[in-house]
Amino acid sequence: LADGSVLDSTTMDGSSAYTYIAPTYANGMIFCALNGGKVQAFDAATLDSLWIYTDELGGQDQVPITYSDDCVYTGFWSGETKDASYVCIDVASGKKVWSLKHTGGFYWAGAVVVGDAILFGSDDGASGTKGSGTLYAVNKKNGEVISTLSLTGLGDQRSTLVYDNGRVYFTTKGGYVCSAAVASDGSLSDLKNVKASGVFASTCTPVVYGDDIYYGASSKYFVIADKDTLETKHTVTMQGYSQHSSLLSTAYAVTDGYLYFYTTCNAKPGGISLIKVDADATDFTAEGACQLIELYDARGYEEYCISGIIPDASGNLYYKNDTGCIFSIGKTVTAVPQFTQNLTSDEVKYNYQIDEAAQALTVAATVADEGLLTYQWQRSADGANWTDIADATAASYVPPITELGTVYYRCVAVNTLNGVSEKAASEAAMIVVKTFSSDTSLAYVVTNSNSKPSVSFATVVNTPAVINTSGN
Repeated sequence: LADGSVLDSTTMDGSSAYTYIAPTYANGMIFCALNGGKVQAFDAATLDSLWIYTDELGGQDQVPITYSDDCVYTGFWSGETKDASYVCIDVASGKKVWSLKHTGGFYWAGAVVVGDAILFGSDDGASGTKGSGTLYAVNKKNGEVISTLSLTGLGDQRSTLVYDNGRVYFTTKGGYVCSAAVASDGSLSDLKNVKASGVFASTCTPVVYGDDIYYGASSKYFVIADKDTLETKHTVTMQGYSQHSSLLSTAYAVTDGYLYFYTTCNAKPGGISLIKVDADATDFTAEGACQLIELYDARGYEEYCISGIIPDASGNLYYKNDTGCIFSIGKTVTAVPQFTQNLTSDEVKYNYQIDEAAQALTVAATVADEGLLTYQWQRSADGANWTDIADATAASYVPPITELGTVYYRCVAVNTLNGVSEKAASEAAMIVVKTFSSDTSLAYVVTNSNSKPSVSFATVVNTPAVINTSGN
């Protein structure tokens, strides 16, 4: 993980058709789907081959491998109108437990397990994108078909299914986002489908979170839709067509209020895009509700990309694109701004007569990287609780001297690099606004002989007195 060096390797019994499908790990074993209707299992510690399964119908390895209760499940694809199998394989022996044949086969049709049922979709068995695929609910132990739904006119079902609170969600190559009810026994009903405006296809596994569903679609869209109605709430235009599942992080929702969606696109440069979505937004078209940030530009490795993104516990992101390279993308470390000119609270210039013209408060900061440096002035009544001042975003700020009392001012410098921000606050300036008496004057004694004044200093200080300064 640290440097990408090869620790060990072994030769597989064949190759993948297009290397779309990542290996699956479970029970100390690695399961690899291979072209020709094969699945090969390896010992994860030694990489020794444990068994090889070959399906009698063959086909390309286009379906993610799902593990459940000592079995793995996957499907194969041989062509638009040819038969192929969805299979259950015992992980101890590598023997087939059951198989299900379907005309058109299975392509990117990842399964989800709900109780004793395994749910998956199929291709439509016809050329084009307007045929009718099938949604299957099958007893995962014996292969008995519990229930099916015809995806009439929706085209090939080419995403992994996602289960949430009694419903399963998926997309189709015809451009539809769909959901269906799942009963406790796995039986299917209540199929819903919606096609977003301008979308002609979707093969992206949706992400379901809160009240919404998020998925990639053609026309370079990242779509936000209502989870119940499936109606589109908003679309974000990407660099290309995102054809996998986005990676969602909720870690920042409590700090900056945003959900972070990491995605790749099947278009050059084949880097990583970040979509920040306001976690509490009711209007996703509002300013700042959805922000698109190009997180990694794959400079020097520009190619198409159909890979999902896998994170580790440290926040590093792993993926590949069509250069044949695997990438580890580390977290961005943004420099904290450093003030080169700061404020102070003990300068005489911060004491003002009401309505007097104030001098500008000025700061300056620098950053030790290529981030964008911005400023935000704040005010406080107590020097502890701070509020942003609207439109006060320059390095200098002239405080208003319109009210009696004491107000504290400071400036927050913000450095933003690749969507990650670091902040630093200046010292606080205490602005005191007073009203001075109009008859206040300063009396003093001047002599031309350096003689002692006729009235003692003590008398002047401690006793009210009139001092005549005329003449000398």
